[in-house]
Amino acid sequence: MQTLRERATSPAQYDGPDVKWIPEGDTDSSSRVFIKEYLEPVLGDLSGQDVLDVGCGTGWLSAVVEARDAITYTGVDPSKHNIEAARRFHPKANFVNSRIEDFGSEQPFDLIACVMASEHIDDLRGAFSNWRQILTPDGRVLIVAADINTFTMTRFDYELEIDRVSEDEAVVFTRRPSLKVDIADIIRSVPLFKRTAQAEGLQLVKTIPMIPTDLFLRLAPRYQEYPNDPVFQLMEFIKPEADKK
Repeated sequence: MQTLRERATSPAQYDGPDVKWIPEGDTDSSSRVFIKEYLEPVLGDLSGQDVLDVGCGTGWLSAVVEARDAITYTGVDPSKHNIEAARRFHPKANFVNSRIEDFGSEQPFDLIACVMASEHIDDLRGAFSNWRQILTPDGRVLIVAADINTFTMTRFDYELEIDRVSEDEAVVFTRRPSLKVDIADIIRSVPLFKRTAQAEGLQLVKTIPMIPTDLFLRLAPRYQEYPNDPVFQLMEFIKPEADKK
């Protein structure tokens, strides 16, 4: 029988017949609109930049970076189901079906985005090590991750099974009866991301708690119960100045 951590890091949980991710390819879904509200100002102008989308899902971010004039976009995801959908939704973008940990590239990237995908990476330190190697000297790593307090508390009609690894990490299996989607995630604190990145030569320079916006509360009114609780954390990492010389 799979442990919660094995389930959280297995592509099989995305390719099962009961998991319907296709609607999540819609950039107008409430969660995508919310993420874009916070992410787009941080992305800024991407003219002349090569972008890697780690755990790209159905590829919705490709349209966002294309609109910001990125030169290239590469999306990587371990789920065959997601990659098939991504190629269908965004035929001009480049998508690779690969485990995040196994993906390698001779091409350096100016921006590496990991949006709601770190929850399925077992070896976070290995991921940061890999990203540092393929990041340009002035490049950035942007991570949008589940907030550890919000995702470990009882909310809505969700049923939680929690394996608390430490105060900074928990593996959470969430049953969502109303959404009919049950998913296991590895939830980590911002301090854990910071320490892990620093150990691999990347520096945390920005943290933005993603508190529900007015628009998000209108699109997803159930979050009105928790208007001041961050749903996600947006983090930006760079190489230290000494490593850029």
